[in-house]
Amino acid sequence: MKKSARFILTTIFTLIGCLSLYCGYVLLSLPHRSFEDVTASTLPQHRGSAYYRALGMRAAARGDLALAHRAAQLETKAAPNAPAAWHRLAHAAAAQNGAPDREALGALLQAYAVAPYVTPSEMEWRVAFAATYWNAVPDSLLRLTVSQIDAMGTIEQSWEVRQHWCRTLPDGALADAACATTPNIQRR
Repeated sequence: MKKSARFILTTIFTLIGCLSLYCGYVLLSLPHRSFEDVTASTLPQHRGSAYYRALGMRAAARGDLALAHRAAQLETKAAPNAPAAWHRLAHAAAAQNGAPDREALGALLQAYAVAPYVTPSEMEWRVAFAATYWNAVPDSLLRLTVSQIDAMGTIEQSWEVRQHWCRTLPDGALADAACATTPNIQRR
């Protein structure tokens, strides 16, 4: 019995060793490509949304707006039901063009279509985007943004940000909505 147990254990450890050597060989033989090597024209296709999200965030951090934009486009294809992916595309398109264009505004509309109400931090992002590009945002998006502020009125943790918006947003529908959710706060 001792001899067969030793044989089984030896066989198992040998197989594990061979398997780890094979896995190591496979990993070493894969072409190594860091995010720094990737450009908008050499961006690999058919990766997961997490890959494109990470790549886009790194590209934006180093100022490669074309790569950040392309990564965001591919992220929305990989994760079409993720509102945050559409937010990143809206942001990347607006950053690359200096203002929201048709693609950026379409991406934000798609984010609302996918998830009308999202986490409070994502709602804050939507309001900040609309406030930043107030003149370029169509009325349909402004109405959706006002609905975000109204929904945030039911979230106690968002009191301070709504109070800040009430005091600082330019006059208009967004400021009115923020002030409506923060009673007793004086505008400017």
